[in-house]
Amino acid sequence: MRPMSRPAALARLLATSALVSAAAGWPAFADSGNPCVMQGPACMIATEGAAAAPASGTGASGGPGNTGPAITSTLDTPATYQDDVVTGPGGTFYYSPVNVSAVGSDGAGGNRGDSGTNNGQGGNGGRGGDGGAITFTVASPSHGSAAVAGASGSIASGLTVNSTAGAGGASALGADNGGVIGAAGTGGDGGTLTVTAGGNFVSDNGRGADIWSVGGNGGSGAVNGGTSNKFGGDGGPGGDGGTVDVILNGYFQGQTAGVHIASMGGGGGGGGAGESSGSGQGGQGGNGGSSQDVSVTLAAGGEVHGYGINQAGLWVQSLGGQGGKGGGGEIGGTGGQGGNAGAVSVEVNGLVRTAVGTASPGVLAQSLGNVGGNGGHAARRTGRSTRRAATATTAARPTR
Repeated sequence: MRPMSRPAALARLLATSALVSAAAGWPAFADSGNPCVMQGPACMIATEGAAAAPASGTGASGGPGNTGPAITSTLDTPATYQDDVVTGPGGTFYYSPVNVSAVGSDGAGGNRGDSGTNNGQGGNGGRGGDGGAITFTVASPSHGSAAVAGASGSIASGLTVNSTAGAGGASALGADNGGVIGAAGTGGDGGTLTVTAGGNFVSDNGRGADIWSVGGNGGSGAVNGGTSNKFGGDGGPGGDGGTVDVILNGYFQGQTAGVHIASMGGGGGGGGAGESSGSGQGGQGGNGGSSQDVSVTLAAGGEVHGYGINQAGLWVQSLGGQGGKGGGGEIGGTGGQGGNAGAVSVEVNGLVRTAVGTASPGVLAQSLGNVGGNGGHAARRTGRSTRRAATATTAARPTR
């Protein structure tokens, strides 16, 4: 099975769960009982790192992203939560009945260099903020249902727990007289997750639960837009996913996979394009980040039901980030290396059920290092040849 790219895998995760965006700079969260901030009928327990400081001045570097503050929380008050559908200028968002997230902010991009400042060097991109660590417990009485009457295409999961790191900032070009390009920012690291999930979580269209720690993507390399800077900037490396430790002792039911649990490395940033004539060269793609160890126990009495075609009941992954693509130019840039994966451990003492006849495994455990990035496109030179055509007596097929 070909490993999924980190951006594609994250896109799939985000398409089937609710990534909660909390107010910037919320403090660390520690509470029990009923710690929810209600989003309509949905429970939100969320933090987000404050936005990075933008680059200030010629050739200045972008500020680093900030870590999503840690969450330590127990949900043990008997209650019923429902998913919420919110439509606004940014689109339609589906919030899971219970959402727990600690999100790092993106690093800021650098500013272009000037010949009179810092030897013309371009600014560096800021490092992405780390996702916050989460320790979260759901006691048995709490439960959620993601049935959405009249909401066409709702794909919210019953329970979403995620630590998501910010992306690195883009690098900037140096001055036209040969100033050095800045370095693209590294993606932040996903936080450690420690989750014990009881309760009853059902989704009519998505998964019963999504639990994941994701590293941020590396920043993009600067694109050469002139004739003096011949080279594109290198992409930044992706951040690492965090360690994930989960105990499932409740009831989980989804119409795709029953439960998906993952540590995922961030993708490497793409290299910037270089000059397409002369001796310009595209920047190198950044290396993908590594994922960490994932340990899952389905306790006695716990149940996972997944009813999607070709979907696992309990799907557990450690997935390295994909290497970034090299930038194009007269000479294409080298693609980045794929990230390594951690160990995956799954112990099943409860019940796992999938739909009959769908070729869906009860448990799918994967440790997948990812693929390297593609090399950059090499430009083809054009123009009239000045070489004299060979005569019939001297023409020969070139040797290889």
